[in-house]
Amino acid sequence: MSERWKMNRIGFVNFWVYKDDCFNFEDGKLLLRGQNGSGKSITTQSFIPFILDGDRSPNRLDPFGSQDRKMEYYFLLDGQREDATGYLYLEFKKEESDEYITIGIGQHAHAGRAMTFWGFVILDGRRIGYDINLYRQSGKVKIPYEKNELKKILGENTPFTDSSKQYKEYVNKYLFGFERIDQYEQFVDLLIKVRSPKLSKEFKPTKVYEILNESLQTLSDDDIRSLVQAMEKMDSIQQKLSDYKKTKSSLISILKEYKKYNAYLLNKKASRYKQASIDYKNEESLYHSLIEETEHYKEKLSIDENEKTVLEADIKALKEEIAQYLDPEMENIDRKLSNANLQSTELNKRLINKNSQIENKKSQIYLDEKKVNEIKEDCKYLFDSCHKILREMDEMNSDIQGEFHSEVTAWIKENKDLNIDLIESMIKNLNSSLINARESIKEYGMAVQAMNWEQVSDKNKEKINTDIVKLAQRIQKAKIHVGIKTRFMFGMMRMMQMKGWGSGEAEKEYWKKNGWLDKK
Repeated sequence: MSERWKMNRIGFVNFWVYKDDCFNFEDGKLLLRGQNGSGKSITTQSFIPFILDGDRSPNRLDPFGSQDRKMEYYFLLDGQREDATGYLYLEFKKEESDEYITIGIGQHAHAGRAMTFWGFVILDGRRIGYDINLYRQSGKVKIPYEKNELKKILGENTPFTDSSKQYKEYVNKYLFGFERIDQYEQFVDLLIKVRSPKLSKEFKPTKVYEILNESLQTLSDDDIRSLVQAMEKMDSIQQKLSDYKKTKSSLISILKEYKKYNAYLLNKKASRYKQASIDYKNEESLYHSLIEETEHYKEKLSIDENEKTVLEADIKALKEEIAQYLDPEMENIDRKLSNANLQSTELNKRLINKNSQIENKKSQIYLDEKKVNEIKEDCKYLFDSCHKILREMDEMNSDIQGEFHSEVTAWIKENKDLNIDLIESMIKNLNSSLINARESIKEYGMAVQAMNWEQVSDKNKEKINTDIVKLAQRIQKAKIHVGIKTRFMFGMMRMMQMKGWGSGEAEKEYWKKNGWLDKK
């Protein structure tokens, strides 16, 4: 709510007994105290309600409603003056914003003539007695301004009129703000009724009811019509309200689902955004790599351009040399040209020979590399074969004992130049002996009529043990000749295991377990 206007000062200029006097209000209130007949009623009735609407009817000037007092009396003083001009003004103020508005009425009375009236509203904040005056000073005499003089002083932007009706409309517009002027008139009439000087005598309940009833705003046909229509439509409005509530409930349900849908879309878009960010980073990385590659090609292009410059310089030198040969002043030009051609031909032949030699060398290198690769494959095969032989020897180690290591070691020390054919012969003999031993082991067989060893009868078990012992004794008595190549390969494998060049820790642990690394 906007700040309200409050009465701040009431002033009189050349009115009744007041020459130039004003009364200050406190918070919009004024208290006048004095004996009967001291002029309290005349002072208050002069500006309430007259200053609000400009109506100077005698019954409005007298609180008792009589026709005795007229406005001319307060100017001419019951015939003591022939004519007089005077003013009444009321200043309003907004406390917080410190704004001012002043309404005022000027009148001129002349004996035997009707009084003239003019009213004004000062809107620009000027204050009477501070910024402007309503009179001009002539020595000690204060002469009130006439209508035209005051109008000129106030200026064109100040609302000014000589019509009491227009003045009333100005006051309502700039101070009270009723929508219709008749509402403002009812407000002023209510003030007149409640200003009775004897409230205890005149204000009976019926009178209060009458005043309050008259103070009510009269309803227009349009207002009544709208009320009737509203009452007629009350049922339909109630039905619509119920429908709206149902619609609201449905909309709330839809809103919940829509929020879920929005959350789903948001999550999906966030995933797409995340993937797009990853793609962007990848593209950015690719872009930088392309930039680096471009820089590399630029450097290469610069090198090529430098080489081109060198070649162009060589071409230029050749052209200059040719130009020397074409010089008409030189002698024996044909001989020199022929020699140059011969030299060029010879050089071409030499170049062709060199290219042919290079190709032959390349072919030879290719064949040599192929042969080296084949040798490597053979070595790998031999190495794998050695490991296989060692594994087989490990399997038969408990049954085939001999002075293998000492013989192979002594043989290697005495024969530094190995005969491969002799070694191969020894390996073949060893393989033959091993095959014979394996065949001897495989030849034993017996029908036991059982699925496993636990189901074999004790009699059969005893017979099998006897046969196995005899077979083992026969194998031990057999003279198995181990070839020198086999012994050499075993010694080489043993040395590799001791140096840590074997295939792994598991294999080395197996050699230790069998005691092959501890023997001398």
